[in-house]
Amino acid sequence: DPTETTSETPQPTLTAPPSETPEDEAAAAITEAFELLIADLDAYFSSAGDYSIDDITANPPTAAWPITGDADFEIQNWVTSWRQQELEAVGTTTVVAHDITSIDLEGGTASSVACRDMTAVTFANYSGEPVEPPFEPTQYQTWQMTWIYEPEAAPDAGIETAGWYLQEFNLALDEPC
Repeated sequence: DPTETTSETPQPTLTAPPSETPEDEAAAAITEAFELLIADLDAYFSSAGDYSIDDITANPPTAAWPITGDADFEIQNWVTSWRQQELEAVGTTTVVAHDITSIDLEGGTASSVACRDMTAVTFANYSGEPVEPPFEPTQYQTWQMTWIYEPEAAPDAGIETAGWYLQEFNLALDEPC
């Protein structure tokens, strides 16, 4: 007598996706803040002619960027210097890599390293005519960054919302990504 057997297709077990840790959330926020900063820098450098020197010194576009401390001072100098050259960048830059190297949630600090490819950028005057810049253009930038978490808004200090802000950075130029 043959024994009757039945077979059932096993059903997969459904599991919830792993939840993000606070460190993962911080890393994602830092990455987003850096990408926003680079997008804003690119937008500014490609439309510097839309700003007067008075606009830049009285109400700089950097006021809305996720920067504070030494980084704010340094990038404000870039913005002013760029406007004085009467050039606009044409093309886009690419963040090739951005690695979060440390996060201290208790201390509200983090560090990261990113590489920015600028090889697709050319230059134009305010009339839109291509020009050769009076300097050797940077092809790549490696950013070594220190971030600080600001737990609450402080508009008088340039902190519009709570979150991660670039506090200081060092650049290495023209080391390919």
